[in-house]
This record gives sequence, structure tokens and C-alpha cells, in this order.
Amino acid sequence: MKFNQEFENLLDSLLGKEADSYLEGLEGGVRDWFRFNPLKYNYGFQERLLRREGFDHRAVDGFSNIYEVPRTASGGISIGKSLSHFLGNLYIQNLASMIPPLLLNPLPGERVLDLCAAPGSKTSMLASLMGGKGLLVANEKSKRRMQSLVFNLRKCCVPNVLFFNQFGEHFGNLYYEQFDRVLVDPSCSALGTLGKNPEVLSWWSRKRSAALANVQKSLLISGIKALRPGGLLVYSTCTITPEENEGVLDQVLRKYDLELEEIDLPGLKCRPALEQADGKRFHPEVRKAVRIYPFESGTEGFFIASIRKTARCGRPRLNRPPRLYQDQLETPSHPAVAENLRTITQRFGLDPEIFQDKAYKTGKELCWVNEEAFSFPCYLPLLSAGYPLAHTRAGQAKLTTEGIHIIGDRVKYGTVELESYAELEDFVNRRDISTGEGDSEQVIVNFQGIPVGHGIVSRGLLLSRFPRIGWEFQLADGD
Repeated sequence: MKFNQEFENLLDSLLGKEADSYLEGLEGGVRDWFRFNPLKYNYGFQERLLRREGFDHRAVDGFSNIYEVPRTASGGISIGKSLSHFLGNLYIQNLASMIPPLLLNPLPGERVLDLCAAPGSKTSMLASLMGGKGLLVANEKSKRRMQSLVFNLRKCCVPNVLFFNQFGEHFGNLYYEQFDRVLVDPSCSALGTLGKNPEVLSWWSRKRSAALANVQKSLLISGIKALRPGGLLVYSTCTITPEENEGVLDQVLRKYDLELEEIDLPGLKCRPALEQADGKRFHPEVRKAVRIYPFESGTEGFFIASIRKTARCGRPRLNRPPRLYQDQLETPSHPAVAENLRTITQRFGLDPEIFQDKAYKTGKELCWVNEEAFSFPCYLPLLSAGYPLAHTRAGQAKLTTEGIHIIGDRVKYGTVELESYAELEDFVNRRDISTGEGDSEQVIVNFQGIPVGHGIVSRGLLLSRFPRIGWEFQLADGD
């Protein structure tokens, strides 16, 4: 990896004689970590399937539900191309990236804001920590990155999320002091990710970092305003420049009533934030934030601050009362929703009660989200909500793969049970399977009692409708 002089000067100012160790650490490649998804299936099935795919994972000391995994299974397949990953059983994420959600520690029933949410790694972890309860507002200003955010959270079947595609700076005034916890993880110069993204150095400069810092400060202020007094905000970046980290934090500490909380991470090497940089001494509270360096932790580089709001921060700046976007979510009794739910219920013998206490967003897909969504005032257009329960094209509701994963174990009829890992491999690779049964429209396909997808039975064959993918899944046969 080739390093420019400006970057080497930055490292010298931060680490002195340890700068060479930092550079050497970048040459070691990037390890993989993951966490199981408690919002889908059960741990026993998730763990069995992953081991059947050849991944001998190991728990990380000091952390719950975080595992280190070899880069490839015994057959040379990466975990990113595993069936477990494709099903949403697990989420691959750098260990350092998991720390901000762990520190924010949202509780079930709370209202939580992820202000810069794409691609969804931290957002999905927040939902897991909340047990899918309460309300999680995920915002992302980039339309392109929004696609990955929605895709990742739908695959994880996050039931309590509202998606917004807006400038994060709007939230502080529109939703003044309405959130219990806020995560601000803004776009940054990403110098902490050079081990996997060396191309960052092709555009990075201290001038670029200074420009990013101005945006980061605006987003952090918006998050602070949106946070209720006594609430907790975590600010994090995956870069190492002082202007994007300590410098941003210093400015808001001098403007608002905030306190930083001490951060203790047993099992992960980290350092206190800088006390000064480029001739400027920072606010004393800044020291409580932490820096994580790749050569010490084996992770990406990160900066993390845990911020407690101790008092109100004036009034929201609004030229006029905010507009309320109404009728974006519907109840189960709404005619269009009720008709689709009736089709699904009758087809599979489902108890209609499982569709109550939910809010629905209609369109080409019928999305459902926890009922708490009704309590959230939509002062901005809602892009999407929860995850899709059913496709509603051509006027006939058919369960989505995500919907099947959640409610498929509650159907009374219309199912096919796969008998072995060999049949499971055939099904997920869209190969026909003999069933000996007659014709049938959409059926739910189970393995070990777990719904994994859907298909069609025609002339005694199960025709898989598992989502198409660009490679074949490989599983070993077994009981």
C-alpha cells in the first residue's frame, strides 16, 4: 500500500514513533466478525446451519453475541456468500463498528434515532438490542445508500423501523427533544478503513477533512436537539483525523449542556481521545472519548464518544409549524390492507390475530411495522416502514420471503418439508425437488420446522422460488 506524505505527517502528529506500527498493521488484511440476528429464527437453527456450511466460529471474549470467523469455510467459501448470511441469520460487521450501538444500549420500548443510517449495520444492531420493540427511526440523505439500508434491514426482518430519506440536519428542529437515544455516525474521511479501502487515500486531504467536519458538526447539533434532556447520544466516525473527531466534539461541548460518559471496553484495546491537536487544546470532557487504532485492536480505526444531554438547549428554530404528512400508514381494517390480509389468511389457515396491532404501508408491497409507528408524527415523507409482508402486484397478495421467515411457522396448511441438507441445498439453488404431491400455488417450504422460503408444486415437483443469487450455496448433507 502506498501512502502519501500528508497522511504520513498526520500519523506522525498522532502517534510519533508508533506511526510505523500503524502502517504495518494496515498490511495485515481485514478480519471478519459477525453477530447472530435474534429477530429471525432461533439461535439453535442459526448455529447448526452455519456449522453445516463449514464455518467454525469463535466467540469474542468480553462481548455477547459477537463472533470471529475464518475468512473462508473449509471449502473456500467466504461467509459473505453463505446461506446463513443470505437468509439474514447473521450480520457481518467489523468489531469496532459494533461498539457505538453497544454503548448506546437502546432498550425495548424506547424511541431511537439513527441519523445517518446507511448501510444499516449499526441500525440493525440497534434493532436487535431493542428486541424489535419500541420505535427506531432510520434516516439517510443519499438515495443510492438508502437502497442498501432498506435492503439490509428488510433481510434482517426489523419490525420497528421507519425509513426517511432526508437531510439529517432537519431532525433537530422538526423533532426537538423527542428521542430517548440518538446515534450520529456521519460520513467521514474513512481513514480507519484503509485496510480494506486503500482507495480512500486517492481523494483524502486535511482540507477535505475540514470540510467534512463542518457537516459532521451540523449533524451532531441536530442529533443533540432531537435528544430529550437526560438522553444519551453516541457520536462515532471511522476516521482518525482530529478535526472530524475531537474538533467537532469540542465545539458542541462549548455550546450545549453535555457531559461525556467514560467508556470501558474490556477485551478491546483503545486510547483516550486527544487533549490537543494542531496547537489547539480541547474541552476537558473530550478526553473521555476513545480512539481505536487498527494496529492495537486488529479492527478498523474508530473514534467514539458517549454524550449525555444534561439540560434543554433552547427552542427549535422553525419559521412555521411543521407540516404533518398524514395517512402514510394504515390500520389492518383499511380496505386495501384487509383484503390482502384476508387472502393470506385463507390461503394458509393463519390466525387473523397475528396481523392485528400492526401498522401497514401499502403499494406494490404490503409492508408492516409495529403499532408504535402510529405514535410518531411524520413531519417528513415516509419512504418505507418495517419489512414487506406480501407482494400485491396483479391484485393478488403473495407472501414475501421475509414474511414467510417470520410467520411461516404459524401456518396450518400449504407447506412442504425438506428432508435433508441435500434437499435444502437444491431448494436454495433453485433446483426442482420431487414431492409426490399434486399441483399447488404458493407453498411455504420448511427445513427442520423452520420456514426458509416459498415455491410452487406442479406435477409432483417443488419448483423453488428462492431469491436468485449470483453463486451456488454449498452445504454438507447430514441429519
